[in-house]
Amino acid sequence: MGQFMHFFDQVSPLPMHDFAHHKRARAEHIKFRALFTAVARRLGRFSLNQIGTIFNRDHASILHYSKRHEELVNEDDSYALIYMDLEDNIKRLMDEKYGNSDL
Repeated sequence: MGQFMHFFDQVSPLPMHDFAHHKRARAEHIKFRALFTAVARRLGRFSLNQIGTIFNRDHASILHYSKRHEELVNEDDSYALIYMDLEDNIKRLMDEKYGNSDL
């Protein structure tokens, strides 16, 4: 998980420490938690509980971030572009470090 978080930090416009550990998250923080959750689930294949550990939240909160991600991808073009860019760049970093991942 640590290496994946490092990859995310390398390509994300908002560093993990800015959105991961706040109790009362702003709307921007929620968006980035949703982004991280979606990319971590898809590329890192991390469980809801593993992701929840990062945000100090339970699996139900992470499921909420997943649902929020789906809503944002369908409603917000700029969010969808950020998501696609993050996914492409993290996949590239993973491929460089570990070889082709076939995702």
